[in-house]
Amino acid sequence: MKASNVVQAWEDYLGTGVTNINPRTNIPDPDRIFSADGTRAIRFGPHEMDSLGTPKGHFHYETWTYDSTNDIFNITNCKELFRKGNIYGSTY
Repeated sequence: MKASNVVQAWEDYLGTGVTNINPRTNIPDPDRIFSADGTRAIRFGPHEMDSLGTPKGHFHYETWTYDSTNDIFNITNCKELFRKGNIYGSTY
């Protein structure tokens, strides 16, 4: 993905009404932006920010699914690589 497309990709994935409130803890999460319904997140914390400007520049798409039987959240993620002027792909 081109770096210039990152914010639009986040908006497309999360939709409107985003929040930083973690659906598991109900407190602000400084490393994630959550969809309004708490089922999708973008992870872009210090580790991801440290990768900026390198061939390893990335963020994570996350899907949060609540398992009420076991009272846990299952989190899946897809690492998306990006770099100015170059296109990389998603890695799972």
